[in-house]
Amino acid sequence: MHRRGRRQPPIVNIAVCILLCGLSGCGTGSSPGPQARTSHQASASPPPSTSCRPVPERAQHEAPPADIPLPASSYVTSTRTQETEGHAYRQIVVVSPTTIDELARFLVTEWPGAGIVRGEGDREEHELETSFYTRHTTGSLLARSDFCDTSASEVTITTRDR
Repeated sequence: MHRRGRRQPPIVNIAVCILLCGLSGCGTGSSPGPQARTSHQASASPPPSTSCRPVPERAQHEAPPADIPLPASSYVTSTRTQETEGHAYRQIVVVSPTTIDELARFLVTEWPGAGIVRGEGDREEHELETSFYTRHTTGSLLARSDFCDTSASEVTITTRDR
């Protein structure tokens, strides 16, 4: 059945396809590193069925990883390292002053120039996740937002040396 109404300009459809394809890692079948998971929902606005939470404070003496570009003014809230099966996994939790959509655009435009190759990924209404690798590391990124400040997202990056 043909629907009547306004059609999206072709450029809008192309841009959406490029963004979705880029985040899904078209053509790659690898899934490096463990997937970081947290138990809360995320979105550009807090889910209606749960209360929002305040944006966490900056961790003392911690900086975002230098080899993984993040939006300006992102800051670390916690880090931890865990040894598993002979590999040291580092987990970094960062607050990014961006919505999930803005973060997705940042990853698509900035990571390739930094030598980061995105693998498989998933973009849902309330979260963004992707695997990635560089010359020296492999890992995953999970972004969610249930903050009262809807212009910020929580980004969990898990990496291990290759």
